[in-house]
This record gives sequence, C-alpha cells and structure tokens, in this order.
Amino acid sequence: MVLSTRAIGLGDREAGTPAETILGLAKSLDVELIVMGAYGHHGIREIFGSTTREVLNASPTVLFLHH
Repeated sequence: MVLSTRAIGLGDREAGTPAETILGLAKSLDVELIVMGAYGHHGIREIFGSTTREVLNASPTVLFLHH
C-alpha cells in the first residue's frame, strides 16, 4: 500500500466558503482522510469553529480532528 499526502492551501482557491473548498477538493482528489485542527476557543461548545463543524457534518470521508 502506498500512502500519499498532500497539503492544500486555501488562500488561492475561490470556491465558496473554506468548508466548501475543503469538501470540493476532497471529492475531486478522491481523498481517504481529511486532517483538521482547531485552536483558540474556550469551552466545550466552542472547540471547533464553523468551518470544522461544516466539514464534520458534510464529509463523505474519514476526518481526523485535533484540538
């Protein structure tokens, strides 16, 4: 089995919201795993931001979320 990784910068993409961009790229690249992180929020309800929550709710693939 060959594993391949690719970091995707969202700054040069204009495909809607960051979550839409992440999900669109994941679909077009046929990825098997999306890795996302969260930072700077306090309290259990604010661990993940709106982009992370949107990807979490709509992702067709496995997510690795780190806080």
